[in-house]
Amino acid sequence: MPDKPMILIVDDEPAIRSLAAKVLTGAGYEVREFASGREAVDFFREHKEQVALALIDMVMPDLTGPKTLERMREWDANVRAVAISGFLGSIDRQQIERDFLEFLPKPFAIQSLLDVVARHAPGT
Repeated sequence: MPDKPMILIVDDEPAIRSLAAKVLTGAGYEVREFASGREAVDFFREHKEQVALALIDMVMPDLTGPKTLERMREWDANVRAVAISGFLGSIDRQQIERDFLEFLPKPFAIQSLLDVVARHAPGT
């Protein structure tokens, strides 16, 4: 694990990724941004030991959030992940409760983002 906990932001919305990255970097985290689940899984496969937490959008065009997490778990069964989404009606709450540490609805307040990451990222 690096000196600063590494947080992955996996979201197809550039504005969400950018805001979350700016906030978390300012709070002292190392951040990596990914526009797709496939990109995140490829990175995770090579750097899984460094990743403290992944924030994963539930609805993305290439891989859904649950599929992204499932593929990450092929490389590390203990990966820590928080589900994020702005489409509350289209998500499976039981799956979130089963597979993710928490659900953070979009748009999220800066303090809510910081609180969720502080709760779930080891080393914080």
